[in-house]
Amino acid sequence: NGAPPTGTRISGAVGIVDYIPDIAPYGANAVYDPPSLAAGDQATTTIAVTGAALGDRAYATFSLDLQSVTLTSYVSAANVIAATFYNSAGVVRDLASGTLRVWLEKRP
Repeated sequence: NGAPPTGTRISGAVGIVDYIPDIAPYGANAVYDPPSLAAGDQATTTIAVTGAALGDRAYATFSLDLQSVTLTSYVSAANVIAATFYNSAGVVRDLASGTLRVWLEKRP
């Protein structure tokens, strides 16, 4: 497929990075409608991801503009990724329903 072996160091215009192969087997998508969040409030939801283990690095994206809401994620239990929406803006934020995508990078 032309990809370098896992762990290969690649240097380029943006610096040096370690090549990590596609991590698609460890991910999931779900339709999620975050609740209305007052300034400083947060909401957490969980998504089942087979193979997730404590210590793995979790990632999350949302299909819509986050409007200054911070989205973080972590493995909260075996086979579960938690995603937290935190309203750091000084006003109420009510995001519409969208697709929450989570995936993970297995720890070495």
